[in-house]
Amino acid sequence: MFRIVISFLFLLATQSFALDLSKMSAAERALLQEEIRLYLLENPEIIMEAIEVLRKKEQQAAIQSDFELVKKHEKAIFEDGFSFIGGNPNGDITLVEFVDYRCGYCKKAHNEVEKLLSTDGNIRFVIKEFPILGDDSLVLSKFALAVKIVHGDEMYKLVHDILIKMKSPPSEKAFDEIISNLNLDAKLVESAMESNEVNGMITYTRTLADRLEISGTPTFVMNDELIRGYVPFDALINIVDKEFKVEKELLLALMGIETNYGTYLGKMDIISSLATLSYDKRRSEFFSNELITILKLIDQNKVDKDILFGSWAGAFGNFQFMPTTISNYAIDYNNNSIIELKEAEDSFASAANYLNKIGWRKNEPCFFNIELNENIPRKLLNTSAKKIKHKRKFKYYKKYIKEFENLNVGDNVKVAVITPDSDIVKDNNKLKPAYLVFPNYDRVLKWNRSLRFAIAVCTLKNKFEDEL
Repeated sequence: MFRIVISFLFLLATQSFALDLSKMSAAERALLQEEIRLYLLENPEIIMEAIEVLRKKEQQAAIQSDFELVKKHEKAIFEDGFSFIGGNPNGDITLVEFVDYRCGYCKKAHNEVEKLLSTDGNIRFVIKEFPILGDDSLVLSKFALAVKIVHGDEMYKLVHDILIKMKSPPSEKAFDEIISNLNLDAKLVESAMESNEVNGMITYTRTLADRLEISGTPTFVMNDELIRGYVPFDALINIVDKEFKVEKELLLALMGIETNYGTYLGKMDIISSLATLSYDKRRSEFFSNELITILKLIDQNKVDKDILFGSWAGAFGNFQFMPTTISNYAIDYNNNSIIELKEAEDSFASAANYLNKIGWRKNEPCFFNIELNENIPRKLLNTSAKKIKHKRKFKYYKKYIKEFENLNVGDNVKVAVITPDSDIVKDNNKLKPAYLVFPNYDRVLKWNRSLRFAIAVCTLKNKFEDEL
């Protein structure tokens, strides 16, 4: 069979061969399809290789798309006529930052940016006020821009540096203190904050960000390259791993599969999506409850309504949380009074908290790939993700598993067997591929009830464990 497939692929590769499926008989097509199916079932690693190739293609496509977006809007990005320009105004390299003063990672990135500017005198640095994390963010940006209008660029930079380091929400007392310390004109600044000029600047930048498909901060533009977000994974993910007892490799696997590491979060208005789906009779109660939940979260100022864009089903953020999941498990990990699931701190901590709460067991396996003996009763094979049945002690399944002695499993550990392809391949009586699944596999299913989703997550987790 292997030779048949290889021969077929060789023929496809030769210039003299042209395959016309329309000229094949039904029997020939069926034979070809069966040979390919059997080959893939016997060599499932090919599918993973294909997924990796697809991932790389998607990454390249995203890079190319970002490049084209920057080229299309380069004048608005680099020469809008009002954004602060620092560093070396005549530098050969231009670095643009879209910033929100309430963004935890904008605060962390600030020192690194300043260090970069001080060590490289050839960088032209542009700051774009991009308040997306609620009313507090908006007030702070208005204050900074008002200072720029009234007192100029030098004073703006001083205020910018103060605001980015501010830990508490903005208040009249805090503004009065800044005004007093810097000897600013309070009346003129206050007046400028509500001016059409300031509102126009913010609207302009928000429109530009939308056209660049920027949904989070900080986002940088370095010449013709878009750099979406400041995510110091190493430090953050190790902290989360230790605190919540959830492996960092699992978190990386979930984020990768859900949103390609935050590069595709969805563009649908979540409130509109949930309102529409609430009228779907099939799951009206479910989506109505999700809609009510997200409205309550907005009313409680736990999430920012202005950035609620995600999947068509109402899922949101780096890990695609539904509103009830946000309500029950999401964490304001950086303590800035709002849950920011498009930011690394809150999203990683929230995902880890969820997994911890549903019983994830650190350092225990999800599954083992196994070969089954023909004598296994077919009723013991789980082919559906709705519920994993027939959970028995491992010692019960030994007689049905080839080379079971090579598996590092205790006799009394509860396990089950799944053959995930049986529900998609008609009349499939094959015992390959087969997996011995553990309690952790069930917990991944609670995230997404799909046998293949859980296999993909656990496979990627294992791959990260081998490489990190």
